[in-house]
Amino acid sequence: MTKFSPTQFLILALLLTLVSMAPQIDAQQRCEEILDPNNCVLEDCKERCFEKHQSNGGQCVENGGTPLNPTFKCLCVYDC
Repeated sequence: MTKFSPTQFLILALLLTLVSMAPQIDAQQRCEEILDPNNCVLEDCKERCFEKHQSNGGQCVENGGTPLNPTFKCLCVYDC
């Protein structure tokens, strides 16, 4: 019969604790849609995203330009 040392029990208990604390995988997929590729005003982007997809995922993301004068696009992230 195999003997287990207290260290082995401690490691096993630690592993089981970590596995039980891991977050559940969310099967819901996230989709993205560019609502305006040329301009972004954050408040307008959030409002358009909510109106179109009932999501609060409207955000302005960089879309090129120059380092001193970047341009932004309105991106909506929502549940598919």
